[in-house]
Amino acid sequence: MAAAAATTLPSPAEAKITAVGTTCLGKELYDFQKEVIYALVYEGKSVLAVRKTGGGKTAVMIGAGLMMEGVIIIVEPLIALSAMQSLSVDVNGLDAPVHLDAIKRPEERAMLKKRLESITERLGTTLFLYTSPQALAPDGPWFDPVKGMIERGVVSLVVNDEAHKTAEDGAYFRPEFAQLRHNLYGLLSLSPLKIATLSMTATFTEPILKEYRTMLKLDAFDLISWGDVSRRDIDIRMRIETTSLQPITALAADTLQGSGPRKFMSFSNGRGRAMGPVLDSLKKGALDAGVTCDALPLTSEDTLVMKMYIMQEWRRTEPSTCMDLRLLSCTSTAEVGVDCPVVGAAANDGIAPSMTAYVQMMGRIGRGLVNTRDDPPFVWLSSINLASLTALLCRIRRSEPHENRVRQRSRLQEVLRFLFLKNGCWHSQLEHMFSDPRKRQRGGTASDLPPCKDKCPFCRREFGKAVARGAVVRELDAVFRRGAVPLGDIESSLYAAKALIWPSGSGSASGRICHRDAHRLVLQLVAAEILEVELRKSGDDKDGKPSYSVDALWALEAPPPASSVARAARRQPSRCRRNKVHESEKSWAGIELVNPN
Repeated sequence: MAAAAATTLPSPAEAKITAVGTTCLGKELYDFQKEVIYALVYEGKSVLAVRKTGGGKTAVMIGAGLMMEGVIIIVEPLIALSAMQSLSVDVNGLDAPVHLDAIKRPEERAMLKKRLESITERLGTTLFLYTSPQALAPDGPWFDPVKGMIERGVVSLVVNDEAHKTAEDGAYFRPEFAQLRHNLYGLLSLSPLKIATLSMTATFTEPILKEYRTMLKLDAFDLISWGDVSRRDIDIRMRIETTSLQPITALAADTLQGSGPRKFMSFSNGRGRAMGPVLDSLKKGALDAGVTCDALPLTSEDTLVMKMYIMQEWRRTEPSTCMDLRLLSCTSTAEVGVDCPVVGAAANDGIAPSMTAYVQMMGRIGRGLVNTRDDPPFVWLSSINLASLTALLCRIRRSEPHENRVRQRSRLQEVLRFLFLKNGCWHSQLEHMFSDPRKRQRGGTASDLPPCKDKCPFCRREFGKAVARGAVVRELDAVFRRGAVPLGDIESSLYAAKALIWPSGSGSASGRICHRDAHRLVLQLVAAEILEVELRKSGDDKDGKPSYSVDALWALEAPPPASSVARAARRQPSRCRRNKVHESEKSWAGIELVNPN
């Protein structure tokens, strides 16, 4: 990988780049933006830009496109995001951007194909062409026109926005993302002129970057611009409640009472939650705050037109004539690209499905705000209980194929370890995870970075009350004598034995023990892989989809055989008692113990 060293740009080129920023984009460009634009426009390089959300990646893409003559192809992972981004290019004298996925009528497609075929040279043409990976499929309407433009040499720049989604979803979930290797990048060699490429994201880890390059068969990047990913201005919080909506309601109310028209958004793992109880909790927060405003859901089931309308209203910093949209209840549709500069706080109703999703959702906060002393802090809240874990596990179980389920479970386990085990300052962990791997100290860990002191649960020492490990093991041994047990029953059993499990709990300095402590302990045991979670089909829901019950056992030292006989054997008490994983010191290292020795 080529490092992004400090570069002194030629004066004429830098003056032109600066002029594009001030006259066309209305902003003074950062040094990294100028450097990336120069590499694309003047040198035709292959560039990777990793910057935190709100860090200026879109300005690089548009600025470079405005300076390059020819067709600029921009691949977006979500169709609605692609449509919204196409509206952000508004420059006098420039042809209106084209969004391929929005063109459905045969006569409109025929007119656009004719227009694209009429472009025979880059000179005198600047056209932004937005597309999803799906639109570039060989059997679709746009593969041949795009291939023809590449062969004629009129394509000057190819951009892959939110590039982490290609690697994360392309293997099994959305194979058309991986097909970009053949449907787009594999065609670039057909061009008689050099085509610059730009990959952009806020959340590349070293393994995801490696997978991205392998999936698309990309050579080493000519330039990597990997900036600071720190968001220590955000107060990270986690609440474990039997009713997960109470903290969200309270946070929404606090946010709306801040100075100016601050907004609040929530994320849910299911459409039903986003459109029902979570949306109602946001409305209640507005009532509690004494604020009159609009609240809407945004889910994958909305039509493209509706998504664009909601996203357009959400981006406004002042009320429109139609509404004052300050509360948004979303599913993962809004994980990337749904931006508004005045979002003061956000909450996740449940557990994020991956660490990249966690950081992407957190990145919606405080993009254009400056807090004063009287303002509430920027807050990113995860409101969690066992029901939210169960719902997410059931959603993963319904996904196909099997390899995709394994991949999603692995990502979820990473999130559980981050949220529930004592691994150090959360901000330090995130910075280490998503920072430039070339700049890390060899063998370095998150503990090498300074802690945030008071902006995360770990630094506030909010990792649960200390438990007596022996009492936990004895109680679970008794529970598992009858085989696998539902998670809720385990929580009830631990709570019933609270006097033994939390020996200093009742009436002591550690505080009164309640059901949330038992909830937390079960989640910690799952995160530490002391308990192994398995799902059993329990019937079908009202929509005819399979429903599952979530049970737990002592975790096994090695994965069991996949045969039905072996699965049945795991439910027998003897198999449960033979396991020794729960006795490992390493397994318990992330849980607060009364006597660690």
